[in-house]
Amino acid sequence: RPARGQIIFIDQDPGIGHFDQTPETLTYTIPRSDVTVLGGTAQIDDWGMDIRPEDYDLILSKVEALWPQLDRSKIVGEAVGLRPSRSEVRLEVEYIGEKKVVHNYGHGGAGVTLSWGCAEEVANLVSQSA
Repeated sequence: RPARGQIIFIDQDPGIGHFDQTPETLTYTIPRSDVTVLGGTAQIDDWGMDIRPEDYDLILSKVEALWPQLDRSKIVGEAVGLRPSRSEVRLEVEYIGEKKVVHNYGHGGAGVTLSWGCAEEVANLVSQSA
């Protein structure tokens, strides 16, 4: 199942990132070395790859409630992407013949948040002997 995500890029640093992954209030500011990512949306079963003005406005209104100093004149771009989603993350080992396969997917819009913990768990699973 796809989860459509729309984000905005801004050339402004909020000082500290914010991430609220509650589906009804999904809001984040993720500072990167070159821009800050503002988001977002997580629209399940939506294959649309178009930039939607209503999502743009919603993202900005949610972010501005947390970051009143946001300067809209510093917005430098937008993007839309599709992520695979499922009802829960799959993080487990499966043996196919004698080969160990570690499954780690289904993070949906929480990939950035879950990446560190999941990567550590994957490393632990890989290092364990059969």
